[in-house]
Amino acid sequence: MLLELRIENLLLIERAELRPAGPASGLSVITGETGAGKTVLAHALDLLLGGKPRAGIVRPGASEAYVEGVFEAPPGLLDAPELAELRERLDEGDGNELVLARRVSGEGRTRAYV
Repeated sequence: MLLELRIENLLLIERAELRPAGPASGLSVITGETGAGKTVLAHALDLLLGGKPRAGIVRPGASEAYVEGVFEAPPGLLDAPELAELRERLDEGDGNELVLARRVSGEGRTRAYV
């Protein structure tokens, strides 16, 4: 589950932070008029999950875009032996929170962080 989303210099958004309602509240819905930025949020999530950045995704005048998401990892998600190192790092941090981030340069080069 998404706990936090941070966006910097992505398309029309200079800086934004989103904290969806917690699990006790049920469903979180994003609504707004045309051009309000709903699609930018979808692009941000796509980048976090490994999507290819489209041309011109970095806000004009900025050198790079940055997207960061804090997720609550469901129980059992990280049980694979290949993820032992990641589990150890999570144990050092905030329990079951997983932070994914992605930087996209103006030239289109990207770097992903876990």
